[in-house]
Amino acid sequence: MLLHLHNHSRQDLPAFLALSAGADTPSLLAQSALLTPHAMKWSTRVWIFDLRSCHEFWRRRAASENLAPLALIQRLLRHHFGVAEFYAAGADHPWQAALMIAALRVRKVTGLVLKTSAFGERLYRELNWSIWLAAADQLRIHMDAQLHSRKHDITCELAQLKRAVERMGLKSLRGFAGVQAASVKRRYGAMIASMWRWTHAKEGTSLDGFPWVAWCPVVRPNRLRVLDHACWDWAQIEPFLIEDLDRLCSHPAWDRSDHLTQIQWRLVFEDMEELQVEVGFRHPHHLHSEKGHHKTTVTRARERYFSVIKTWQAQRGEDVAAAALISWKLEVSAWFRVPERQNTLFTLRSSVDCHRIQSMENRLHVPLKRYVSTQDFLPEDSYQAGENSGEDISLNETWRQVASTRPLYIYQTPKAMTQVTERQGEFLERIQTKWWRTKEAQPSSRDYYRMRIGPCRRWLYRDHEGRWFEHGLFS
Repeated sequence: MLLHLHNHSRQDLPAFLALSAGADTPSLLAQSALLTPHAMKWSTRVWIFDLRSCHEFWRRRAASENLAPLALIQRLLRHHFGVAEFYAAGADHPWQAALMIAALRVRKVTGLVLKTSAFGERLYRELNWSIWLAAADQLRIHMDAQLHSRKHDITCELAQLKRAVERMGLKSLRGFAGVQAASVKRRYGAMIASMWRWTHAKEGTSLDGFPWVAWCPVVRPNRLRVLDHACWDWAQIEPFLIEDLDRLCSHPAWDRSDHLTQIQWRLVFEDMEELQVEVGFRHPHHLHSEKGHHKTTVTRARERYFSVIKTWQAQRGEDVAAAALISWKLEVSAWFRVPERQNTLFTLRSSVDCHRIQSMENRLHVPLKRYVSTQDFLPEDSYQAGENSGEDISLNETWRQVASTRPLYIYQTPKAMTQVTERQGEFLERIQTKWWRTKEAQPSSRDYYRMRIGPCRRWLYRDHEGRWFEHGLFS
């Protein structure tokens, strides 16, 4: 059975996604850096991906391609698996995703299913004890692999719970639906009580004590640099750093479709003391797209370098000249693979704009503020902060004409002006203010003009009392 996305394509991205190859399909998850850099190998054929850190990236990419986010994820999974079957389950907790993927495999329902969809809710309500106990046993294996968890072995408690379920003749979890986690804890211990709590969690996307075992690749792209002479000046460091980043792009473990989210830069100084600089990115960064200059990576590295050096020197009480480098090692510590855009003959301008905005935000200290248009005649209410929902505003001809005469830059609060005459400017429009918002019962009118004052063309208006205000700039 193949389940398509038509029944929940408008829903939001899940926090966690469990993914498994079909029974007759070779394991295609060897490259597990898929969709996000944060993954956990749940079992031999099942991986769980933490999508929370990449929600914004996938939403913007989907919007740039005029797709719903889930439709884009579905397309990427199809591209990854080709004609092979796969199972995918989305939920707000990794434990729920693991239960969902097991249920899909038992019922042979291929494709992507969300727990929050109508089908997903029905499927989750019909979970049986064999699936739950198998997942609990798999979780026990992960806990046994962690040294600090070995003293909390739950083998006996699981066996006791299994015997109790068999004695009562229960098949579905619904027979235990009214049992509280506190009661389970008194009978079977804290860990099984946590599993029961995760099973019935309604809200929230936190791990809530789930023993997440992050997958770490055996080989990470890296580059070692031993300098011919010690140096501390950034002008000397930068050319070597760009050269090493270029060589990272050619590393055998690095693919052209990989996007990095963090680089570890380990510095070694003349006194053989080591210092680690973590270079992170607000959005996944495509290293190959800046080959030759790497402006984004170099900008982030420079910022982090001086920040860490300043803190380190303050602790040591030394000056800048003492921080002389003799070698370093660059290592990509977090990345994931983003397949190239499919089914597009030409590159959409929105895709290019989205990439430029993300690159700009990766270089800046703070994220950019975004504004979207609203259908409102009052200039200060014609936009609002927030992300574009992807829905077309469909402006009629009147709104388009008004928008064409207004500037791009509008002040939040108009500035009072003096010594302005009507002859200086070109009349644009007259509007009425929203009198019902003020204490005044009578409406107030505004006559807007475009005037050149000095080197700039300004957007001014005169109110009903003859006072002049500057409300924006054309250039």
